[in-house]
Amino acid sequence: MSGPITVRSITSLSEFEACAQDWDLAVAQTPYASIHARHFWLKHWLETVGRGRELAFRLMYDNDGVLGCAAWIVERKSFRLFSIPYLSLAGGPMSKRTQVILSRRQEEAAAAMLKDLSHLKWWWLDPERIHDNDPLLRSFPSSSVVIDAVERVSYMLPRVTTETRWDDYLKARSRKFRKQRKRGHQDQLLSIRNYPQDFVSVDQFIDAIAAIAHSSWAFREGTSIVSTESEWKFWQGVLREAAAQGTLHASCAFNEERPIAFIFGILEHGILYALKTAFAEAGAQVGAGRFAFSALIQSAMSHPGISTVDLDFITSHGDYKAGWATQLETVKSYYAFRQGLGPRMLAQAYAFKKYLSKKPEENLPQLSEATT
Repeated sequence: MSGPITVRSITSLSEFEACAQDWDLAVAQTPYASIHARHFWLKHWLETVGRGRELAFRLMYDNDGVLGCAAWIVERKSFRLFSIPYLSLAGGPMSKRTQVILSRRQEEAAAAMLKDLSHLKWWWLDPERIHDNDPLLRSFPSSSVVIDAVERVSYMLPRVTTETRWDDYLKARSRKFRKQRKRGHQDQLLSIRNYPQDFVSVDQFIDAIAAIAHSSWAFREGTSIVSTESEWKFWQGVLREAAAQGTLHASCAFNEERPIAFIFGILEHGILYALKTAFAEAGAQVGAGRFAFSALIQSAMSHPGISTVDLDFITSHGDYKAGWATQLETVKSYYAFRQGLGPRMLAQAYAFKKYLSKKPEENLPQLSEATT
C-alpha cells in the first residue's frame, strides 16, 4: 500500500481546468476507460450542453499519485409532490458510458470516494452502463454509504476486432449481410474520403458532416448532430481537439463532390469509439450509410494502433450493428441507493414496481415511476 487515500473535490470548470493533467493520467493508466472520460470531452460538455450543472467531480490520490477520477454531477428528479437530489454522470445525452475511473487500489478508492460524496445530499447514484466486473460495482456490497446496486436494464455492445484481414472478416459475415452491404452503392458513382488522409483540414470535414446532417431524416425529426445548437458546439469542439491530438478517424461517402454519409470515431486505448453516423435522404437508396460504415471498419483494420472498433450500444434503432460485430458484450445500468430510511423505501418501491411490471428488460420502469 502507498499510504492513505485522499479525495479532491472539483466543483467548478476553473478547478477542472487546473486538474487536467491528473485527470487524463487517471484515464491513461486505466485500460477500461473510454474516450468519454477524457478531460477534453468533459471540458467541452461543461462549456456547452452541461453549462450551469452542479459539479461533484472527484479525484482520488495516494502517496504514489492519482488513483482515479469520477465526473459526478448533482441533479434532481421530480416526483408528483416533491423532488429528490441524486448523482449522475456528466456527458449526457452524448454519452452513456461510465466516467468513474479507478486505476489502482480500485475498491479502496471507490470506498474513499463514496465516503467523501456522503457529505452531499443525494438519495441514489447512477453510474451509467457498466460491465459486471466494474470496480465501482464490486465495491457496493461492502459499502457503508450505499445499498447494493439494483439492476435496471441490459444492453448489447457490438464490437469489431480489427486484428484480421478485411477479406477474412467479410467471409465470416453471413451471406445476407454481404448482400446488404453491396446493395445500392455497387453500381453508383460513390467514393469514400477518409479523415485525416483525404481532407485538407478538420474544418473541411466538419463542413461535410454538417451538410449531410442538415439533409438527413434525423434533421427533420430534430435529432441530428446539428439540430441543437449546444450539442453541435460540443461536437465541433470535440472533433477539433481530437483532430489536433491525432485520434480522430472518419469515413465520408461522396456522390461526385456531394457528401452524403459519414461516420466518425475517436481512438482511446486502442479502441476506436464510433460516435456518430448519418446519411442524407438522397443517400438512402444507394446504401451510402453502409458504404461509409464499411469504409471505417476497413480503414481501422489497416491501422496498427487500432485493435477494436466499438460500435456503441444496440438500441431500438441500432440493431443493424449486430451484423457488423465480431463480438457482443453485455453491459448493464444500475441504481445504487444510499443507506437511510427514505432511500431504502424508494429502493423497495422501485424493486416492487419493477417486479409487477414484468416487462422486457428494455422496457423496465424508470425511477420516477416507482412512486406512482
